[in-house]
Amino acid sequence: MYRIPLLLTLLFCSFYASSQNWAGFETGRFSGISSANQRPASMAPMPYKVDITLFGLHVNTQPKNLFSKDFLKVALSGGFKNLSGFHELRNRTSVFSNLQGPSIQVQAHEKVALAFSWNVRYLWLSDLTEPKVAQLFNPELESLELQGENETVNILYTGWDEFGLGAAGVVWDEGFHSISLGGFAKLVFGTGHMDIAMQNVNVDASGNTVNHADFSIDATVTDAMNELVDDGKLRFADKVGYGFDFGFEYKFLNPRSCPGASNARAKVGFSITDIGKAFYNSATHSSKTNASADSISRDVFHNSFTNTTDTLQQIFELNEQALTDFNVTLPMSVRVYTEVNIRRRLVVYGEFHFLFAQLAHPDMPMYFRFNVTPRFEDDRFGIYLPLTTTNYTPFDAGLALRLKPLVFGSGNLFSFWAYEERGKALDFYVTLKIPILNDDERIDWVTMNRKKKR
Repeated sequence: MYRIPLLLTLLFCSFYASSQNWAGFETGRFSGISSANQRPASMAPMPYKVDITLFGLHVNTQPKNLFSKDFLKVALSGGFKNLSGFHELRNRTSVFSNLQGPSIQVQAHEKVALAFSWNVRYLWLSDLTEPKVAQLFNPELESLELQGENETVNILYTGWDEFGLGAAGVVWDEGFHSISLGGFAKLVFGTGHMDIAMQNVNVDASGNTVNHADFSIDATVTDAMNELVDDGKLRFADKVGYGFDFGFEYKFLNPRSCPGASNARAKVGFSITDIGKAFYNSATHSSKTNASADSISRDVFHNSFTNTTDTLQQIFELNEQALTDFNVTLPMSVRVYTEVNIRRRLVVYGEFHFLFAQLAHPDMPMYFRFNVTPRFEDDRFGIYLPLTTTNYTPFDAGLALRLKPLVFGSGNLFSFWAYEERGKALDFYVTLKIPILNDDERIDWVTMNRKKKR
């Protein structure tokens, strides 16, 4: 039986990272299958005959972990292996990580696209009033001087493995105007879930001892969390669930100034994604309205995730209930976006993103993101500058580069180091693709005409 954490839950609250997958690149015209699940209608018309992702990795971690021998385990756990040493202060955190396995998008017809996508996705949100308590888990501190009174903690981690079949098509095309619709149907396998609500948290710690702690707690966690945090081991499947994505897009075309079959002078669209549920064979629900303990050694908080939670469970004597056939509602997202082609290859993209985290955790506030991404791209390369603000993070600035089959970037490359008091986690991704360009996209960008076949 899984032992629910107590104050260990606060350790995650020091996790800080970017707020979207493939930041910058995902907004581009040549993103292909990498962004199909976020904006399904953008698949048609597509610039490629075929777009194949061989492998895509998006992880949030401290820069030193990118060069460590445990990087593979860190990557497979979405950055949650040993929590990657995040012990800084943060009231609100948002973490989005993604692994994309072999996926493909094909042009089935001039105005129709079909797709298969495989993604392993992670979502972490936390909202708490006193982030200093996370220092209990920082082994680098020589001593503790922590006090908190009537604090609240809300934490949500949920992850899933999804296999999706998608299609998109142009349903209306008249003159310079067109409308596209698209969607995905997905098989969803939960890879881990934890939702925790703590109220009236009072903590007094000094030196190497937690002198007193009391709180009320209501939490649910699946067994997979032990393996994920301690070993970086990912369960790719538990029980099968389901999910759906839908999208709509209107384009204003201008072939003379914006050549290319998939290009447009301007467009506006919206998408509703991750409608569905993940199912688990078992989970543990823990609760107590008056948990209290005195004189807890600091060493308790510096063990493995499993050992620490077992010890804290015994100290605070939480009430446990084993759950079978447990299900989690996926945190549905709504995106409203637009872009304007300013001149030839220079485009400015803007998006509002609403994520309904309360579907998976009733006490968690809705996540909101606004993103503006200027980009300069053609069929050969692309440069993207994502600028993001959310109700969890004031501002982030990143950079992404596309060099035909290779894409790499970061959503907070220029800003992660500036948040010293909020944690220094680098958002990093790399994608390797096989893009086969559509003939209508082979443009001579000097003359603005289609290249002639040799």
